[in-house]
Amino acid sequence: MAIIYVNVDAQGANDGSSWRNAYNSLQTALNVAEANDEIWIAKGVYKPTNNRNRNLSFNLKNSVDIYGGFAGNERNLDQRDIEKNETILSGNIGRQNTNTDNSYQVVKALNLTEETRLDGVTITEGYSTDLTNDRNLRHYGAGLFAGNSNLVLSNLTFTENQGNFGAGITVIGDNAKASLVNNLFQENLATRGGGGLLIQ
Repeated sequence: MAIIYVNVDAQGANDGSSWRNAYNSLQTALNVAEANDEIWIAKGVYKPTNNRNRNLSFNLKNSVDIYGGFAGNERNLDQRDIEKNETILSGNIGRQNTNTDNSYQVVKALNLTEETRLDGVTITEGYSTDLTNDRNLRHYGAGLFAGNSNLVLSNLTFTENQGNFGAGITVIGDNAKASLVNNLFQENLATRGGGGLLIQ
């Protein structure tokens, strides 16, 4: 098991090996993470892409646990302060005052058979209400879309996500399992299930 460090403001080697040399991008950390690794993220705003491709999301990986809420100097998990060090995963990848060009889904978890944890982040500004095909899964889970995955979701805030169905979070699939612990849902908007939706 390795700890991979992420800090948008780090100015070191950008290799994830320490807080000083943390990756600036969460997506880069996810690309290199292997099963049983942990990703620790310092406070700040992180986006799935810089190229305005609305189809891109932060894709969780099997048995790779992600923890936010760090100042960027902690050595132990219990030293973090989630409220003080807000770690934001934002779908606002386009024009800052327009939501119609935001990510369809900020976070995705697809076919994760081993328990995978997401803990201590704010997921915001996913937008997926401008699609014409109601069967398109991009209508679901603008904040987090989980398909056939085994998840532990704790200490999360879902806010200002907008979609046709389950705007904050959608959990779908015969093999889906999600444990939700101490999460906050606020100002998520959908035709059905603004906060969340479970479909099995």
